[in-house]
Amino acid sequence: MWGEAMKKFEIIFPVLKKCWPVFLVAVGLIELIVLYLFNDSLPLHHKYQIGMAFALLLHIFEEEFFPGGFGFSFNTVKNPKDYSDCYPMNPMISMTVNFLGVLFLTISAFFPSLYFLGIGVAVFWGLEVVLHTVLAFLPRAKGLPLYSPGLLTAWLAGGFCAYRYLHTVISENLLSGYDWALGIIYLFAGIILVIRIPEDRLSDKNSPFKYENDREFYGFFYRYIKQRYQLK
Repeated sequence: MWGEAMKKFEIIFPVLKKCWPVFLVAVGLIELIVLYLFNDSLPLHHKYQIGMAFALLLHIFEEEFFPGGFGFSFNTVKNPKDYSDCYPMNPMISMTVNFLGVLFLTISAFFPSLYFLGIGVAVFWGLEVVLHTVLAFLPRAKGLPLYSPGLLTAWLAGGFCAYRYLHTVISENLLSGYDWALGIIYLFAGIILVIRIPEDRLSDKNSPFKYENDREFYGFFYRYIKQRYQLK
């Protein structure tokens, strides 16, 4: 049954890939319009909460489109000697995880009084900063530059907004112990539902959802790296 569903989804996947950037831009415009129209009335912590959601859109853009290459970066860390263009990361997993992530972060931004949602998102960005920093250092063993797709937006966008959000809600005494506990629960629930389950269900060494070309798999940055260092 799962295999039949995937075969049907394989047919419409090219259309979804074309709609994916449009969806991201539309969500980003809505968030920016909200910030512009209600800038004077929004509490400071709410602005940073929306900022954390918007940062994810920039993060996805950096990972997938420019300079791109997160699939190559992730797959070479998992399988450094024999990396694949569809395992463990492939375009289907990437789009599914990122789509669910956008929903989680955007929905949380509409409930600023539920501080545990903001805490969960802020801690998530802290984990992203750590993850992308580690991914940036690992290729150094091969003499590659210190960078991983998503590193800049993790630090300068998501990480910055997360820090400012936590600083604001803590300094204004808006949090309780329950908020921290529920925030961590929300974070782990999000990791399981948004990341672990899609990766486990869609990860396949023989997946039909492959990166179509060097531009999509290596990105602009790693395409240059591949040529310079004569990688596989």
